[in-house]
Order: sequence, then C-alpha cells, then structure tokens
Amino acid sequence: MSAKLCGWLFIFFKLTSEAAVCGSESMVSQDDSFSSIKNLIFHKLENQIERLSSSDPSSSDNEAFVRSKIQKYYYLRSGKQKMSWMYKPTKGTTRHLREIFLGRCWDFVENKNANLVEPENINCDVLLTSFLKAFSYKSPCEVKKEDYRDFFNHFREKQLIDKVLLWSGTREWTHAYSGLFNKYVTLEDTLPGYVLNGLSWCGSKSWPGIDYKSCPYECVKQKAFWGLAAAKLAKRARGVVYVMLNGTRQHLIDRQIFPAFMEDSYLAENQVPNLPVQSISEVKILVGHSLHHVSLERCNSLTIKQFQDRLVSRGLKASCYDNPYVFRHLLCLEQPVDPLCLFKTLVESDS
Repeated sequence: MSAKLCGWLFIFFKLTSEAAVCGSESMVSQDDSFSSIKNLIFHKLENQIERLSSSDPSSSDNEAFVRSKIQKYYYLRSGKQKMSWMYKPTKGTTRHLREIFLGRCWDFVENKNANLVEPENINCDVLLTSFLKAFSYKSPCEVKKEDYRDFFNHFREKQLIDKVLLWSGTREWTHAYSGLFNKYVTLEDTLPGYVLNGLSWCGSKSWPGIDYKSCPYECVKQKAFWGLAAAKLAKRARGVVYVMLNGTRQHLIDRQIFPAFMEDSYLAENQVPNLPVQSISEVKILVGHSLHHVSLERCNSLTIKQFQDRLVSRGLKASCYDNPYVFRHLLCLEQPVDPLCLFKTLVESDS
C-alpha cells in the first residue's frame, strides 16, 4: 500500500480515534479505499461543523442573555433614548441624484424588464419628476407614504411565482445568493429598489428644495418610500416565499446584539402584513450563522419563533431551516481555506 494512502488512513483513524494497520494485501483497491476514506473524513468534518454551528453559549442561560440584549435594543429605540440619536445630522442627499436615478432607471427599463408590465410605456423622466415632487421643498421628516404613491402608480410589475426572496440583516448573503443563480427577486431587484439602492435623499424648504449637505439620521432612511416598495414586492409573491435571517446579528464594533426578526423592520411592518395568504403555499425561513460565531438565535427560539408564529397566525404555512448549506457555501466563497470550509475541497476532489 502506498505511503499516501497510509497517510490518509492515519488522518482518518486519528479523527475517529480508531486503530489502523497499513499494509494488508487483502484490503480493497487503492482507489476505492482512498475514496472511502475521503468520504468518511468528509462526514466527520461535517459533523464537527454542525456541532460548532449549532452550539449555544450556555443553553437556557444564553437564551436569557440574548433576550436581555434584544430588550436593550428596543429600549434604545424608544422614548428619550431614541430622541438622542434619531435626529442627529448625517450625510446629505447623494450628489448627482438626478443623473444616477435616470441612468439606473433607463438601464432597468431597457435591460432588466422581464418582470415589468408594458415596459415600453414607462417614462423615466416622468418617474424622476414624480419622485422629486414627493419630497422636494418639504422638511426631511414630514414626508409620508401618500407623497410617494403617485411615483409607484407610474409603473406595474408582474406577479412572482416561487421567486420572492425577503431578507432582514442579511443584505450581503441575500444578494450574493440571488446574484449567483439569477432566480430570485429581492427588493433591490425591483424597479424602485434598483434605481435607488444605496442612495440618500431628503428635502429642504429652502432652494433648491433638496438638502445636499445634511439630513437627520432617522429621516434620511426614507422609511415612507422603502415601506411602500417593500409592501409592493410582498403583494407580488405567489407560491413559495423565501426569507433570509441572520442568527448571529451583532454589531462588529460595540458588540450590540440585534434581534434576528425586528419588530420595526420592513419585513415586519410592510411585508408580512401584505403577503397574499391565499396565493402563497409556504414561507421558507433560512437562518444563517457566521463562521466561528456562536449562534445567538435559531429556529423556534426568541424572535425567530415570534416571526414563525406571526406567519402562522396569518394562515401561512411556515418552515424554518438552521444553517442550510446555501449559507455555508456563501460564507466559504470568501474564506475557502477556513477549517470549517474544508468539506468543499473534499467534495470537489470527488467530482
């Protein structure tokens, strides 16, 4: 038997704490043995990864700890605590907002129009005028949903069967997944989402009606606009709806823990209430956990359980999946040599 095969046997038996004797001529062929050993090691690594990803910081104690951090999150977003940061000045309207809007809009209408109804009748100049009218010459925090309704009435989008992908706290994961397969439609893949994704804007009562210098933190997020856009996507959903949540949602700097399902998110306030119950067969919740981060929330616990219950109370069938392979593969794309990603190398070598 070759030294290479004996080496694999040594690794395998070391991992499984079993003894091995190399050199027996009665063993199966080298190729079969080599493949079998790799598969066994692969499964051993899978089990190790599963244990790491499913571990809780200290079971019931951890759940109480996470619950206290979630309560702190909501405390900081209420009363005097909220007022202390809500209106702090932040960056103003994106420079060249008009030009960016028009460029993205015509690109979407001409090249990404598969889910538009009568794209040939959409006029981006008209859309821009309606959009600017909604918030220009108004105080940044005065704009309401009604101000944007005319904008949304200028175009129509098709129903989406088994394609709607909602998300909260998983922006990068969600768009990496939808971008890989070009199968799902996220909010950012809709006309309003594509045109205004990543842009900031707020009005001013003084000329030129738009504040390019500074906007209040809470108001620059334009919840009125994005609330309507989020609700519009939810209403288009048919068949299976997918939702991506983050089970390790924590700020990188101050380590503040955030709920996986936020009561004040677009998902909670605008999308769940607008899902057409009679037209949806199932809502599949995919809960991801970052590599080497302890799971803070999982299916059937804390706020994810609240989300599941809310869906069921609306008459929707809800299923939930912790750490599905899609998440692990996406994370390993950026960290392919991480010990938790070794299974990818072994799988690829078998193909």
